Amino acid sequence: MDDVGVRIATLEYRVGRRRRAVYSFNPALPEVGGWARPESAACAESIAISDAAAAFELSDACALWLHLAAPAADQALIATCEDNALVATADPSRIHHISGIAATSSDEPRHRELPVRDVLDAMLDNLDWRRGRYANRPASAHELWECCAADGPPGPVSARTVGPYTGWRLEQGATVRVSPLGHNNFRTDAAVRRIQATIDGLDGTVESWCDAHDALVGVPQAGPSWLVAPGADGFDGPDRRLLADLFLDLILWHAGRTAGPPSRPVRRDPLGFDAPLNGLRRPGTWSRVTSAGASELFIGMSEDGFELGVPSPAGDPATEYRITVPHTEIDSMCRRLGAPAQAHPGAVVSLFVDDILAKGPLGWLVSQGVELWTETPSRTGRGPDTRRAPARVAPPAPDAVTGSTGAALPGTRFDRMLSFRAASGGHDTGLGLPGKSEFPAEWSTDTTLARIDATMDSPDRRTQIGHTVFDERTFDGVLVCCVWRRPMEGGSRMLTAFPVCGDGVALNPYPADYPADLVTSVAQALPDLLADGDREAVRLVAMAAAVGEPYEAVQSGLWVALRDGIALPEKYMMAIGTMVDNNFFAAEDDDEIVAVFNVLARRDHPEATSWGQL
Repeated sequence: MDDVGVRIATLEYRVGRRRRAVYSFNPALPEVGGWARPESAACAESIAISDAAAAFELSDACALWLHLAAPAADQALIATCEDNALVATADPSRIHHISGIAATSSDEPRHRELPVRDVLDAMLDNLDWRRGRYANRPASAHELWECCAADGPPGPVSARTVGPYTGWRLEQGATVRVSPLGHNNFRTDAAVRRIQATIDGLDGTVESWCDAHDALVGVPQAGPSWLVAPGADGFDGPDRRLLADLFLDLILWHAGRTAGPPSRPVRRDPLGFDAPLNGLRRPGTWSRVTSAGASELFIGMSEDGFELGVPSPAGDPATEYRITVPHTEIDSMCRRLGAPAQAHPGAVVSLFVDDILAKGPLGWLVSQGVELWTETPSRTGRGPDTRRAPARVAPPAPDAVTGSTGAALPGTRFDRMLSFRAASGGHDTGLGLPGKSEFPAEWSTDTTLARIDATMDSPDRRTQIGHTVFDERTFDGVLVCCVWRRPMEGGSRMLTAFPVCGDGVALNPYPADYPADLVTSVAQALPDLLADGDREAVRLVAMAAAVGEPYEAVQSGLWVALRDGIALPEKYMMAIGTMVDNNFFAAEDDDEIVAVFNVLARRDHPEATSWGQL
């Protein structure tokens, strides 16, 4: 097994009782784990449910059970915890999770409508997970009681409460009485009497409830079986589980971790109900991870995707930058690494924190074959990138790709960097060269280079005109083109890379006093002169001229004229002859340019002698 396989093998898994979600975590960094959604649930909604569930405690579960039994009025407050709130909707089966309501948050309130029962089940699973009740052995109620004691002194025990695990009413009189609350975990009268009799058969102490619970679930060396009242062993599966959960509710009640029925005040303006209740992007939930070298990285999940964040000195990943990868893309990467389907991507990625920090988040993702991402730049820059996640366009049919793809691709990554940063390329953000297109300002240098690499390594379309190859690929609505030369002899070489069009692409205008430019004038005229030629080739010539690559337009245009039998007017041939004679083109291209030009001159203008045989 290789090193990656060894790392993956260290992941651990637990299964939630209610949602059957699989909790996966790295034992060295358990805070970065999480649960994988059930296959039947939409990914974005599952993340929203998990986010809502993680924000609340046992007393809030009590409030949700009460809401299910007697639904609160539309927009009535059900529970709050720090800057989060659960608020009723007109549909009793659904609630709003609202975040950003406290003074500690600078964000406007954000809303998401979710199924009540899903939030409740996820909340209880999450609370069990946080209290260590998902182990490879049955969970002990004694450990839950000890965990509550470790959390601090209990609050006052109310005379009446709602059990957070069952949603049943718990009342303290001469003895403890239990009963269903509305239809929450409803049982027949006979079943309720039998459950009450089982509880009455104990001595009413927390110790006896712990022993009874552990005996029901099969905890080794639990209390003697007589602690469970006669007949309890005959309960069927659902009733046996309900009874075990009732003992947990009794324990938590006496630990002061539950709440009495809330008053449910209606709060409108403070919760931002004048804002839309749907469609707002929720912030991600972040975990801070420290590498062996003490460097820090944030790993998170949001509805938009999986996120890697580089923290600012203040420790807030949102104020520096973050990279968001679509869920499908990060899941595919985890499978390529060998992680099983139930592995949460946060747990998988946490195994490679040192590698990520050594290569940089984007460098590491690209090294793992990730091709789609968006960036959120610093708040001090142009603001967050709220565009949709990148989407590849479908590759063309095999017969639409011209030329062999077997030749080695030209240049190193450094060569490609020079091609778009150098003045001869001039397409980097902010250079401002007249006539040049520029990559989106939201794209960092690493993103631009990675997308140039991806375009050349796996283009959506590859077209060869003469010895020049045009590779094209779309990222997040931006069409990127890479141009390289593949001569008959000698090595291939990178020429330039540029954005053609799309969100954030800028095209610098020519100033009014821009001097006359022979090559630009010819390049801009060529598309019309070649209108009868191959449509795809003429499109590429026009594209090169439009984005500020006139030399590539002229060189490719000569090949189109030669191949498609198009005679260029003599004045344009004279202009091109002047360029060739005065070494306008790169020395490496002299042989190609001279050969094509001479053939065109002899074929289309045999009477002309002014340019001679160059």
